[in-house]
Amino acid sequence: MSHRRRAAAKNVVLGLVALVALGGAAFLFTRSRHGDVPSGEYLDFRCTKCSQTFKLSYRELDEIMERREIQVVDGRLKFFKCRKCGEFAAERADEAAPAK
Repeated sequence: MSHRRRAAAKNVVLGLVALVALGGAAFLFTRSRHGDVPSGEYLDFRCTKCSQTFKLSYRELDEIMERREIQVVDGRLKFFKCRKCGEFAAERADEAAPAK
């Protein structure tokens, strides 16, 4: 009877160790995706509604894409949420029409 209890306890401990290892591996996998993004480079954006200009790092842009805070027009990524007015009207400055 004592042998069965030790075997059951051993199975529980091994199961918990496997669960912790799997959780750790999943955590490392999800966090490692941000390591490929250049952190010191920025892209210029301009809002077509309020003409506010701002910069986003590649890391910030990656996080915005993951949260899907974007607007797609004609099948291509076009607008981002403006930091000033909050409208989905900001686009890359090199793709934006000249300010009026």
